[in-house]
Formats: sequence, structure tokens, C-alpha cells
Amino acid sequence: MRPQKATIVGLIFIILALYSIVMAVVMTILASSLLGPLGGGVSVILWICIAPFILLYILAGYGILQGKHWGWVLGVVFGLLGILGGISSLAQGNYYSAISLLLSIIVVYLLFQDEVKEWCGE
Repeated sequence: MRPQKATIVGLIFIILALYSIVMAVVMTILASSLLGPLGGGVSVILWICIAPFILLYILAGYGILQGKHWGWVLGVVFGLLGILGGISSLAQGNYYSAISLLLSIIVVYLLFQDEVKEWCGE
């Protein structure tokens, strides 16, 4: 049976993917309305940049939920990058990034729990 902590982390990554999709759609609408014809090109560039991350978030979440080692590795990489990004943003005065930093710390903490490591074959 899948550990509850693995379920939590897997769902966090899937929710992050969905959140990223919603934000990209909002930014596409804003770019189109504010920039007119140029907004279409900006939107394409935005989706080209964000689509790989959305895919990797989904893969990390799916892999962790299925107990795959590669899912655990992706989760750790994204968690550690989130911690570094959160610290960098806080250092620049963006205090809203504290939420992202806290979430990344929780993800890494949960991924290194024995039952989650066992579940993912680590």
C-alpha cells in the first residue's frame, strides 16, 4: 500500500502542474489582450518555455504515486531547485516566495522519509 506521505508529494506535483497550466493560460490571455498581434508570438514562446516543466511536474507526481525511482529523483531535483529559488527570491526581497520555499522544504523532507524512499525503490 502506498504511504500517505508519497501520496501527498505526488499530489503536490500534479497540483503544481495544474497551477502552471492555469497561470500560462492567464498569461496567454493577458498577452493577447495587451499586446494585440504581438501577443500571439509571446504566447507561443511562453508555452514553449513552460510546457517541459509542466510535463516534468506531471511525470514526477505520477512516478512518485506509482513508486518509481525516477519519479523520486525528479521530485528531489525539483524540490531542491525550489529551495534554491525560494532562498534567492527571499534574498531579493520577494517575501511571497516564502510559501514556495516552505512547500519545497516540505516536499524534500517527505521524499527523504524512509517509507517514501522504500516505496520509490531508493
